[in-house]
Amino acid sequence: MRAVAIYEAKARFSELLAAVQAGEEVSITKHGKPVVKMVAVASNDADAVAKRARGEAALARLAELREGFVLEGDIKAIISEGRR
Repeated sequence: MRAVAIYEAKARFSELLAAVQAGEEVSITKHGKPVVKMVAVASNDADAVAKRARGEAALARLAELREGFVLEGDIKAIISEGRR
């Protein structure tokens, strides 16, 4: 865990946020004593995993629906008909 003094944290806040988002923990100190611990919020990871799982399930369902589906006829005529 990286320890950073308050004055340095103010000057490099964006950099510290990027480090925390990358998984690092940062301790902010005042007169050498830790007063704040910056850590990433865990729920964001769970939300991302859930969204990815829903997306993968949707793609799998689309693949199932598409299986065995065959277009018959001229592709240009089908496209032209779809534009009407």
